[in-house]
Amino acid sequence: MGADLTLAWLIHNKDTFPNWDAGRAKLQELAEIELKTDPNDCYDEDTSLEDIYITDSPEITLAEAQESIDYLEGADDLRDFSSVTLGHFTMLISGGMSWGDNPTESFTHLDRVGWLPNQVLEAMGFYTGDIPDYKTFTEQILDLHPKILPSLMGLNPEFNDIIEARLKGT
Repeated sequence: MGADLTLAWLIHNKDTFPNWDAGRAKLQELAEIELKTDPNDCYDEDTSLEDIYITDSPEITLAEAQESIDYLEGADDLRDFSSVTLGHFTMLISGGMSWGDNPTESFTHLDRVGWLPNQVLEAMGFYTGDIPDYKTFTEQILDLHPKILPSLMGLNPEFNDIIEARLKGT
């Protein structure tokens, strides 16, 4: 079995910057609600706020989520992290070839943040729903590096026609 190209990304409006502090505040709020209501009866009086699970699948604690937000806030100068502006969007992106593990440390943190509840992502200014003008956005992504086109076939039916046309040079 060979390696796979594995990418993680977050997308925000190109005219704004992620509001990392708003994300931290929303995380704190959600953790406090979870600890007070304890809907699954999993915490006791000794449970610290940092140990509260912000997501169940995958399991991410408040401390892990805060660590990843802190990491991404300072990631601008890292070799394994980039931002790309396409149209009205800026994409924070990391990844690489993977044999089942996370390909980069930045990928680990981007992926973890991407799993956080939508309220947290939206507080930071990231898109959580459909991207306006998805087809144009997809075509711009595919223009970035033509060598990845064959590996994207079959991942998303909406991509297939675009990829086939690119591979044929039309």
